[in-house]
Amino acid sequence: MIRPPELKPGDTVGIAAPAGCLAESEINDSVELIRSWGLDVCYGNHLFSRRSSFAGTDKQRAADF
Repeated sequence: MIRPPELKPGDTVGIAAPAGCLAESEINDSVELIRSWGLDVCYGNHLFSRRSSFAGTDKQRAADF
């Protein structure tokens, strides 16, 4: 198995919503936990987008990856 290097303070964690839409209040606790580990957080451009029950269109969700 190939293991990526461990995250270290100052590294960035990206958050995307590949399926259902999210509200910022739903991820606040997770974001604060990630930041408490010394990591930076980057939101996908369409993280909070809405298209029916999805987080934006298929194209938008794919672009966030």
